[in-house]
Amino acid sequence: EAQNLLDIAEVLARTEQRQIVCPRPHPSLITRRVLVMERLYGYRIDDVDSINAAGIDTAREMLRGLLSSFFEGAIIFGVFHGDLHAGNTLVTADGRAALFDFGITGRFPEPRRLAVMQLMMASATQDYRAQLSALVDLGMFPAGTDVDAVLADLDLDTLTAAVTAGPDTAVMVDTMKLVFGKLLGHGAKIPKELMLLIKGVIYLDGAITSLAANLNIGEEVGHLFTYMLETHGDALAMALRLDVR
Repeated sequence: EAQNLLDIAEVLARTEQRQIVCPRPHPSLITRRVLVMERLYGYRIDDVDSINAAGIDTAREMLRGLLSSFFEGAIIFGVFHGDLHAGNTLVTADGRAALFDFGITGRFPEPRRLAVMQLMMASATQDYRAQLSALVDLGMFPAGTDVDAVLADLDLDTLTAAVTAGPDTAVMVDTMKLVFGKLLGHGAKIPKELMLLIKGVIYLDGAITSLAANLNIGEEVGHLFTYMLETHGDALAMALRLDVR
């Protein structure tokens, strides 16, 4: 766990991410059963009343830092906090996010890290075939899966219409159940690391909604993609053989 902490801290240092902090471990005091680390102070990230009462500005910079560092870790470095929740995420007095509990840390070996990168880019461009190909590379489908057959079975026109139909949640839920049922029929299973990544995204989405309801999630995702392209464009272009311009 101490090594996980150091690996995440290295990512934060290499990306000069100053909105996120994690406690330093004390190597000489750590044993096989005891982890001793720096003490940090703050409010649970879901304690919105206390954060507001303390006059802490958590809005844009900290939340953007959480989003960007999470995706940078997973996509560029292949390591990310795998168990984000309110119990191990604090907001410090100076408005930074402090992360604890690195017992579960997601790691993507190189081929799967590149597949996650491809998945992100394909999602941005709504390239469904590329998304499915990336999911095959991530191990969600058996090797040799006929991607075109899966696409045909999903009936993407119906799916897209349901997702963009508006506030009818019941229709969307029924549609997603149908989609996942079809994916399971093609042998789909969600790899552990991908599940940890999805869980983290869901948590961060909720944290943004709770702490800064006035922020537009769509705009923040757009800012994330812009940041990733501007900061890591060369790495993305080299890995995916893309002209990111």
